[in-house]
Amino acid sequence: MVWLSRIGQGLLTMTLAGCTKTEGTLPKPHAEATAPAPDRAKKDGWRANHELEKALERLAFDKDAAENLSDAAVLTLGSKPFLVVVSDEGHDFAVLTLGADAKSKVYDLAELPHGDLAVELPSPKSKVEVDIEAVTTAGDRVFLTGSASLKRKKPKDGDHSSKRLEEIVPASGAGANFSNYVYELSARAGEGGFPEFVLAGAHDVRELLLALPLVATFKDVPSKDNGLDVEGAVVHGGYFYFGLRGPVLRGRALVVRTRLDFTEPEVFTLDLGGLGVRALSYIDGASGAGLYILAGPTLPREDLFELFRFTAGEKSPNDVQSADLALVATVPSSDEKRPEALFALGKDVCVLSDGVVGGAPRCRASF
Repeated sequence: MVWLSRIGQGLLTMTLAGCTKTEGTLPKPHAEATAPAPDRAKKDGWRANHELEKALERLAFDKDAAENLSDAAVLTLGSKPFLVVVSDEGHDFAVLTLGADAKSKVYDLAELPHGDLAVELPSPKSKVEVDIEAVTTAGDRVFLTGSASLKRKKPKDGDHSSKRLEEIVPASGAGANFSNYVYELSARAGEGGFPEFVLAGAHDVRELLLALPLVATFKDVPSKDNGLDVEGAVVHGGYFYFGLRGPVLRGRALVVRTRLDFTEPEVFTLDLGGLGVRALSYIDGASGAGLYILAGPTLPREDLFELFRFTAGEKSPNDVQSADLALVATVPSSDEKRPEALFALGKDVCVLSDGVVGGAPRCRASF
């Protein structure tokens, strides 16, 4: 396994200290990872965040990227918070200041300085898709996570042959593997009130996940056919968590936890009612703290979107109990607005949807 990084585990451990080693065993799906049957109609409490929506609508993304915001996370440098926003189209990401006078700046991943780091990037300003599905932060680090997926070519309207359906290529396109990586950025305060970023590492998450027996059999399966598709990522408590939209196995979604250096992966098989993971975020607080999972359909159609709280902490997958997983809310959705991003903003938990410029942010008080 090859890791491309100039930043060692030590720096990350200094940022997020306090790790207890656990054994990386693979569990079998079992009833103890099942959320109790809850009230599935808790749609109340969500409210539009018009201030944030206006700021997101002004992002200097192209139209495709603006309509397909995929995740967001708060980055704090010193005492100043920013919101980092990513799209699964192109290879740009944006940083917003927070507040009524919010301003934003768009960065091109392909143009970030990376010193002697041996990493292949798309050409700046090109239309190549990196397929960034998740973003998470840890101290001054920002992690942009690709889907690590394959895609099947979509037939054109009126084409009823199988030719295009037979073509399977990486999410970034034929011959490109940009979506296979977690891109690790180092941030510092810059001129004009916005951060400056350096690309410090590129970690092959597809190789990591395909080494797991539960995932390995899906190596050649496109994402929209229930193949490997990473859509959630979060760092917390000395671990890196990946949430998989697919595969969903016998109704169980997969969450993979690794060390901060992307070693010792272990798999949690969670009963999210047959849904896959669409985003991850860790929410702090005296009550209701835990790993929050935005769950939605694996196939690209409007369906139920729900919010779960996972509180297993440092337990191994085999030690997870039913009480560690709870359904806390149903997230409103429609054909035009499909919840795609999940992040904490102050005392609120917020979602963004794709299919609409600005992401139509909706927030509610943390649980």
